[in-house]
Amino acid sequence: MIDLHTGKVSIIIPYYNSNEFIKECLDSIFQQSYPNLEIIIINDGSYAEHTAYLESLLTDDRIIYVKNEKNRGVAFSRNKGLELATGEYVYFLDSDDALTHDAIEVLVHHIQEFPVISGRKKRLVRSSDYVPLPSAKSADTDDAEADNDDETISDDEFALGTMPESEDVKIKYKQTFSSRERSILNLLMKREFIEENQIRFYEGTRGYTDISGLVQIFSAIDALPQIKVRTYYKRIGIAPIMKPALIQRPIEERTIDFIQLYLDLNKQYRENEQAKNYLDKLLLGFYRRSAIFIFREPHNFDKFFQLIAGALDCFNWQLLASQPRHIRIEFGYLKQKDRNKFRKTMQFHIAAREMRNAIKRPATLKRYVYKKTFQFVSKRQTDPKLIMFESFLGKQYSDNPRAIYQYLKENYPDYKMYWSIDPRFRSAFPDKGVPLVKRFSLKWLFLMARARFWVTNSRMPLWLPKPENTIYLQTWHGTPLKRLAQDQKEVLMPGTTTDKYKKNFYKESRNWDYLVSPNQYSTEIFRRAFQFDKTIVESGYPRNDVFYRPDLAERAMTFKKKHRLPLNKKVILYAPTWRDNQFHQVGKYKMDLQLDLTKLQQELGSEYIIILRMHYLVAENFELGPYEGFAYDFSNHEDIQDLYIISDLLITDYSSVFFDYANLKRPMIFFTYDIDEYKGDIRGFYLDFEEKAPGSIVKTTEEVIEAVKFLSQGNIPNEKLNEFYQRFCSLEDGHASERVVKEVILKNE
Repeated sequence: MIDLHTGKVSIIIPYYNSNEFIKECLDSIFQQSYPNLEIIIINDGSYAEHTAYLESLLTDDRIIYVKNEKNRGVAFSRNKGLELATGEYVYFLDSDDALTHDAIEVLVHHIQEFPVISGRKKRLVRSSDYVPLPSAKSADTDDAEADNDDETISDDEFALGTMPESEDVKIKYKQTFSSRERSILNLLMKREFIEENQIRFYEGTRGYTDISGLVQIFSAIDALPQIKVRTYYKRIGIAPIMKPALIQRPIEERTIDFIQLYLDLNKQYRENEQAKNYLDKLLLGFYRRSAIFIFREPHNFDKFFQLIAGALDCFNWQLLASQPRHIRIEFGYLKQKDRNKFRKTMQFHIAAREMRNAIKRPATLKRYVYKKTFQFVSKRQTDPKLIMFESFLGKQYSDNPRAIYQYLKENYPDYKMYWSIDPRFRSAFPDKGVPLVKRFSLKWLFLMARARFWVTNSRMPLWLPKPENTIYLQTWHGTPLKRLAQDQKEVLMPGTTTDKYKKNFYKESRNWDYLVSPNQYSTEIFRRAFQFDKTIVESGYPRNDVFYRPDLAERAMTFKKKHRLPLNKKVILYAPTWRDNQFHQVGKYKMDLQLDLTKLQQELGSEYIIILRMHYLVAENFELGPYEGFAYDFSNHEDIQDLYIISDLLITDYSSVFFDYANLKRPMIFFTYDIDEYKGDIRGFYLDFEEKAPGSIVKTTEEVIEAVKFLSQGNIPNEKLNEFYQRFCSLEDGHASERVVKEVILKNE
């Protein structure tokens, strides 16, 4: 008989490139109130940089560590763990999750004669979510139920009971198993039960492997007891593209995996009524959650119609009795293999759902009508000479799109070219004969729907479908220092979550046909961070062509005279980036000016003026009245390239502006007052910034002043600047626009 107080528990942890959370996970085990533990870690072919911490723990006698030579998947790793387990109990834990302080003790105490028992889970949705380690026994049961991801289980599926040994802990006995049960996590199982029933995980798919274990468990038990206290913290995947959780993988992949698993398990358990009923409920639930997303893509129809219709050959049709009418009709056509009737029914279902969602609010209804109109217009013949340009969401006439536009205008004037503008920023667009069209106006809709080319340096709205014959040229807007997109550890911007941001960015980058890169360094990062597998034009940045023109001095003088800047003083350009975690609202970010303009004016005003250029997302208006004649705000100037040309010195922080400014081989100072926070918690860097930055790194205004005075004495770090130039600017020669136009526009007329 198993000793309830001393029986060993084998905790099996598959591990794959999760060094960000594994310490937190293992700490929650090391701090368990239940001491008799065996920790089995299966390293499933992780990269070397993800194994150092694990390998530092190998002297701990409680740990069994196995490394697969290559990534074999979670099912293989769990099966390997089961082979190695020697405890009386087995418990599966994911390497980015954690346990409450006495989770194992509580589960072992209450399992008694049952072969399996479960606890409650709480979701953690951000990478920074703190995992406390409270006592499960002392947890408030109402709170535990209210905010965990098991809360959708209805009470009418349980027979409520209370264990006499622990009257303060309620236990539910689940006697039927619905499609909501899809996770093996947080189940404590007796190992003798596992071996008697030869429970192992299906290795034929990458997804839904938990179900293969659960169906074996459910076929062998009459009820599943669940204690109504929290024992498990489940982290929702924060890398939905690079390292997706099951629910974050593309619906097409999930459908193929699920149907394959369903068919294989049906062959094994067709005679077990409880297991068969569970599998059919899973299929029905999967269809109800997923069908509309599968079949709304026309190219999916034939493949997935055949796949799902084939699976229904072994489905229990009695389960349809309680289903909505449209589900019964769709299943009927699937059973009959009637493609045409199913297609029409599904199209009606999809349209009805979209309309139902659209009429909830006037804004969504307007977007729905706009989208449908856009789709209709885009079916007309594409105009091969029509090009739409946009810079920073229609806020500027600037950057790479402007350089490409000007090159085309000078060399290929037969193209019909328009600039998409946000009407709130019309003043930023000069009166230079540039054809402007209001973003999201009716005219804009018709032009965008029929354009052969879209050229932009930011993202387009996801709800706007790219026409089939339109070529989308994404120029992007900087050499990356800060981590981008899928490489970001956590997204702190307002109005989104890490998961949502990364998935939306991934969807957007699926629309890009070409991506411009300024250098090899950027190309490697763009491939990974944007998960972009189409053509990258490694050309240098078109916006930097201006630096290689022979009339720079003349342009600088003309600009200074036009804007009435002192001609007898040197120019400092201050161009910082924005902070993800400092904002007024969605799309409008704060900028607390840490640079003391009073001190700068006192110390440097006789020799210098300073120009402020904030990031386009920053919504501040600075009061510069006290600094008249010294400080100038050019944040709304149409193009920062003009400001580079007139400046003698750049002060920046983590903005990518210094990569462009390096083309001029002029001195730079990096005012990084929050560098410790920024590189760690806000974004993180690709480069060792403190080592590679081509200029002095300072943290206070006093240090800025000292650095400026040092440079004014001729102490310019030319060797470091030249090294930086060779790595990041070597492709720049004044002809990047030409290379992009030839590769993208002229080849695809």
